[in-house]
Amino acid sequence: MTGRKLDEIDEYLAAAKLGLDKWDLFLNLGLAYLSRNDEPNAIKALQTAVLLGPSHPEAHFNLAIAYEKDNRLR
Repeated sequence: MTGRKLDEIDEYLAAAKLGLDKWDLFLNLGLAYLSRNDEPNAIKALQTAVLLGPSHPEAHFNLAIAYEKDNRLR
């Protein structure tokens, strides 16, 4: 929220490297990537969010947005 998306991404990646595997970590990581127009990394993170939290619609919704921004959604 402070506009320091690279720092935010680094923190999420560090948490994942330490073994944190919560769906919302990967949702937030994907959203941070999307805010930087990095669709390939956003898609990877959001796919992980969907796999870890399949009952959370926001993970599916944001993955669809990432697919659309990357011209993968027909």
